[in-house]
Amino acid sequence: MSPPRSPRLPAEAEPKARPTGEGTNEFRTAPCGKCPWRVDADLTEFTDEDMARLDRAQQGVARRSDTSSDDAVRMRSAPRMACHRDQPDGPHPFRLCAGWLATVGPHHMPVRMNLIEGTLPLEAVYPDTRSWPELHASLEDLLTCRDQQMNAPSLHRSDQTMTHQEE
Repeated sequence: MSPPRSPRLPAEAEPKARPTGEGTNEFRTAPCGKCPWRVDADLTEFTDEDMARLDRAQQGVARRSDTSSDDAVRMRSAPRMACHRDQPDGPHPFRLCAGWLATVGPHHMPVRMNLIEGTLPLEAVYPDTRSWPELHASLEDLLTCRDQQMNAPSLHRSDQTMTHQEE
């Protein structure tokens, strides 16, 4: 269950990143204006490869059927998600995505290990979201919304124009 949300940030608002010190992880303190975890995001701007990355990171979330040592290895080796705005050659090549951390982080084995090790503070995974925009409740919810947007007649797509037939 997602924490209650309050008024939305303006789409252009750029949240700050919080440096966490030597041997720790940097993370965004709020979702960026185009974060795919925002329910108001235009998910048609994200590629199938972007969605595949989210799915690979989802491998770090435990399932009821996970009982073998192979399951444990899969979960421990799952990637974490950086903000889509950060680039490898930029000043912040890997800041963890605030929307992903708040939604998936509490259930993601590598994130939980970072919390235990002290390399990620609790507020990164359990932030005060009262001023945040509403987020998708799960990856499944995000993917369903993207499918709907991709199949909708140009409500979000900027690369197409809508044509209306006269009645």
